[in-house]
Amino acid sequence: MSQWTMTEIEGLLFQLEERNAIFTGYRFKRNANGHVEVLGSGATGIVFTVLKGAKEYALKIIGFNNKHVESDYFKETIEAQRFADWSDEFVIKLLASKEIWLEFDESLNIIDITNKDNGNTNFLLQAILMEKLTPVFSRNPSGKIELCNELLQVGKETEIVKLAYDIGNALKMAHGQGILHRDLKLENVFYDPIKDSYKLGDFGVAKVTVDTGARTVAFTKGYGAPEVVACDDFKYDNTADIYSLGIMLYLLSNNMHFPDSDSYHVNMGMQYKNGYVLPKPGYISEELYSIIKRMCNFSPDGRYQNIEAVLQDLEDLRYNEYVSENIFFKEGKLRIALTLFLLSGILMINPLIKGATVLSISVSFILLAVNFLMEFFILSVPKKDLLFSIYERRLLVKLFAIVFCAMIICPFIFSWYPLKPIAGIVGLIVTILMK
Repeated sequence: MSQWTMTEIEGLLFQLEERNAIFTGYRFKRNANGHVEVLGSGATGIVFTVLKGAKEYALKIIGFNNKHVESDYFKETIEAQRFADWSDEFVIKLLASKEIWLEFDESLNIIDITNKDNGNTNFLLQAILMEKLTPVFSRNPSGKIELCNELLQVGKETEIVKLAYDIGNALKMAHGQGILHRDLKLENVFYDPIKDSYKLGDFGVAKVTVDTGARTVAFTKGYGAPEVVACDDFKYDNTADIYSLGIMLYLLSNNMHFPDSDSYHVNMGMQYKNGYVLPKPGYISEELYSIIKRMCNFSPDGRYQNIEAVLQDLEDLRYNEYVSENIFFKEGKLRIALTLFLLSGILMINPLIKGATVLSISVSFILLAVNFLMEFFILSVPKKDLLFSIYERRLLVKLFAIVFCAMIICPFIFSWYPLKPIAGIVGLIVTILMK
């Protein structure tokens, strides 16, 4: 059949469920009207909610309306996602997959089911079982775009950067295995509310590359890199995925409007014009705009050449944004603590003003300790293998400052008179170094 109605699809799926022919122990979730629950549909398949016990999963079925893919290609994309989801932190977990060959009569009653084409079968279904998460992008019944949480809905920059960092790490895993995703878009990103993280899904057109390049065309309009959209014999690489991720960030920063468009419809004539530069959305920082603009450079050579470089810039931006929003990290607060610390080091040289010395150094100690604890316990930025980043360096400096504060205070509190001059000198040296 070339065109299937949802009633016909449901009828066939219920027969497969009765025979336990897709995945053993799973059943389709029904809504109040008894129809299967559809999570979404794309270019190749339909995604349903299935249950095993009380736990919900996502099941993608490919094949209706002649949309199945070749068996070899199906297996290749499954392997690509398995390579990428060795850690389920940033990639949707793939649980199982299979191909089902069917033979049915004119009334769509199933006659035979096999796992391979035996010559008598006349229909192929391909099934992928995955964890079920909240899609980032959806539309309500009236067609209005809705995003998975309020922070993304209002274009909160810190949340946009968080999504970029999580999906960037998913790309890092994929690219590290020689895999191009090739269909990065908001519709393929999901939110895990338990882990408060974003995950990349749908590797349906992913390509495992040997020489880090691909020529076959696969993209979604607006998200595809210019060299991919051009459809010429140009070999593209990881920078095409980086472009698509940049467009995702641009949309989230621009009220879900594509560049030089007033809606979620791409302006092909402008966006893919030779040498085009993305205009700045009105409500993001220059730093984030600079990152997005470089990710979406018209020329592949002008973009970030690997996702690790993107992650490093995003990591620095996340830290700076956190600092700017937290009262304990305001530059003025930190300077007060350091200034008091500096004064304390100087005052300790004079034993006549012990009370002022102990008071000021104690205030410095408290401020620095609170600063350290706030950053250590609240700042939630995955470090991964970005070794000894700005976060670790700042935490280490503050930890040393706290230790030295204690070293300076103790001689005065416990009347260790011989150590007072040494403590004063140490305090002075440390505070000068911190400044």
